[in-house]
Amino acid sequence: MEKLVAELDQAAAKNELNELASWKQTRELPYLAACITEAGRLHPPFGLPYERVVPPEGATICGSFLPGGTVVGMSAWATHRDQEVFGADSNDWVPERWLRCSPEQRRRMEAGLLTVSSRPRLS
Repeated sequence: MEKLVAELDQAAAKNELNELASWKQTRELPYLAACITEAGRLHPPFGLPYERVVPPEGATICGSFLPGGTVVGMSAWATHRDQEVFGADSNDWVPERWLRCSPEQRRRMEAGLLTVSSRPRLS
């Protein structure tokens, strides 16, 4: 919280934020963007599985062939806690994970998020 408040105070002191900050202004704050992304990761906006329909030609998913028309789904809560993607501390609130990682790891983590596609820019 202290890091976030410091970033907001610094931006306000430089007149980079209106009293009611715009979306564009907030996107320029890396720690705020990391906090927003981390909040969506730990508390996904939807509790039900994200369902998709397998295309008519079928698909191999996790090593199993599924025929076309099969409904598949993923739990965002479980997916967002994948330690191979988000690290051993994937159950913890760590906004810094979005700032300290390599560009390749950031892309992998962003691809692993099942949230809205208009996430804040992290760079």
